[in-house]
Amino acid sequence: MSAAKWFKPSDGALVALGRLLAEDLDYADYLGDDALVLRIIGRLTSILGQLGLTPVVRMRFELRSAQIEARKATESAEAAPPAPAGAPPLPANVSKLARPAKRGDGGDRG
Repeated sequence: MSAAKWFKPSDGALVALGRLLAEDLDYADYLGDDALVLRIIGRLTSILGQLGLTPVVRMRFELRSAQIEARKATESAEAAPPAPAGAPPLPANVSKLARPAKRGDGGDRG
């Protein structure tokens, strides 16, 4: 867990729970209680996944980041309309979404 540099203070409770479950897992293994070990492993794996510490979840994050970077490259190549006067700039973690085309006036509905 110490290698995960993306943790925020709000992740503290989940990190503490993960550490507690890891200690419980060690103790259950020491006791030789295989059923308890299996139950704790399932819960610990869930916590690790929520924290982004399993290979599957990290791969999803990496793929999503690659998709976002590709989309940003495409969007920067296209000319975007200027922001309204006085509007604050978008933060770096917010993607600009294209608005859908306006609908017709409704006169040709049948």
